[in-house]
Amino acid sequence: MSHSFQVMPDAQPHQASPRAQPNDRLQAGQALPLGILSFCLEYAHNGQQAGGIFADVRKHFGKYGVTRSQERVNQIRTTRNNYVAHQEKELTDPALARTELKNWISGLAAINKAHRG
Repeated sequence: MSHSFQVMPDAQPHQASPRAQPNDRLQAGQALPLGILSFCLEYAHNGQQAGGIFADVRKHFGKYGVTRSQERVNQIRTTRNNYVAHQEKELTDPALARTELKNWISGLAAINKAHRG
């Protein structure tokens, strides 16, 4: 049985399949980039050993160590989920909005810098 995984734009998180479970990190035909990045950073250091693509994830993401990267990605995801994508909370505090936006921008810049080496 073959599965294809594709990255879907964050703006359309649940359009893959009526069978898809929204809490799955990777779903056949649907995966969000921040979720994949978060999984890879976490998996690279969780001690589990598996072959195939998981060995490659450990090899390529293990070089980042247990750093602020995973923490930043998780904060960006939390902000995105709470205030942007699912709008579970209203962001009415200008200071908090400024802080989260600065974290988001600097976090994405750091991810880009780390990726480009």
